[in-house]
Formats: sequence, structure tokens, C-alpha cells
Amino acid sequence: MATIRGMTYQTLIKLTVNFESQEHRRSLDSKLGHAEN
Repeated sequence: MATIRGMTYQTLIKLTVNFESQEHRRSLDSKLGHAEN
């Protein structure tokens, strides 16, 4: 059980990090877009 719980925890962390990086990239793109216009 501990191993499965650990794997689930790592998966949640990966998903969270990926989501945050996507949001960060999106905000950066919008900032760059505003700067270009």
C-alpha cells in the first residue's frame, strides 16, 4: 500500500507541476503578446 500511495503522490505532484508550468507559460505568452502589440 505504501508503494502505491507513494506512486499516486508522485503522479499528483507531476500533474500539479505540469499544470502550473502550462499556466506560467500561458501568462508569459500573454505578456509577450501585449508587449508586441
